[in-house]
Amino acid sequence: MVVRIAEAIDAEAIAKVQVESWRAAYRELMPDELLAGLDTSKRAAVWRQVCGGAGWATLVVEDRDAVVGFCHVCPARDADLDSRATAELTAIYVDPIAWGRGCGRLLCARAVAEARQRGATSMALEAGLSC
Repeated sequence: MVVRIAEAIDAEAIAKVQVESWRAAYRELMPDELLAGLDTSKRAAVWRQVCGGAGWATLVVEDRDAVVGFCHVCPARDADLDSRATAELTAIYVDPIAWGRGCGRLLCARAVAEARQRGATSMALEAGLSC
């Protein structure tokens, strides 16, 4: 498996991972209609902008040339945190077909490395739900 910086061309694969992981993780916890209505194309549009923008890093993990997970790291957005010293992990998703294979661990390790490279000395985790 390889972790790399995502590009705008990865947006569709990222959106698919996000939607499929939501559907698997929240089955029986959220209404079926909500999960069925998740729109990959809408998510792809968001990730196309994020990956093509000037923000910090969206990272993807690939296995056999397919994106099976991703995460996003940026300066902390919480007003009580110093965004120069604190990075924030805003998203981390792994395709259910790749659960239990270490993808999340690889993404987290690379996210921490990216944050350190940009001068962060601590990291926060976004706790909100969005899909």
